[in-house]
Amino acid sequence: MNIFFPSVYTVLMEDYETADYILTLDDPREMKQQGRYVRDFDQKLWDENCQAIVEKGNIAKVYDCFVLDNILGENTCEKF
Repeated sequence: MNIFFPSVYTVLMEDYETADYILTLDDPREMKQQGRYVRDFDQKLWDENCQAIVEKGNIAKVYDCFVLDNILGENTCEKF
């Protein structure tokens, strides 16, 4: 999930080079840092899309947690 927001953010801004680089990283902190270097940031474009992106990311995070619980037979999603 750590890769979701920085990669979607950079793709939204059409900075595919940074998005591709983020996909090669293993360190969540580095992924987040690289997302801050997006080229040609457009505040209006971000404002128009950020809520939908955050909602989809959060839904995916919760869904992944429940899928893992079913696979592992554990109850790790109690926090949700």
